[in-house]
Amino acid sequence: MSVGAGLISTFGVHTSTGAWIGFQIIYGAGVGCGIQSPLMAVQTVLDKKDIATGYVIIDSSIPG
Repeated sequence: MSVGAGLISTFGVHTSTGAWIGFQIIYGAGVGCGIQSPLMAVQTVLDKKDIATGYVIIDSSIPG
């Protein structure tokens, strides 16, 4: 995700379509892999009644 975000930060007026699509794919793959880990940890560590609260805490800490 960090590499994709860094590449996206290089966008300019004349950035090619292939570059912006490729950079977004790299970023999206990083987000897809990275966002699941904290959610799995919440399910593993917390009691069933506290899982929703854990999700809210994680969701509020994610930028965007």
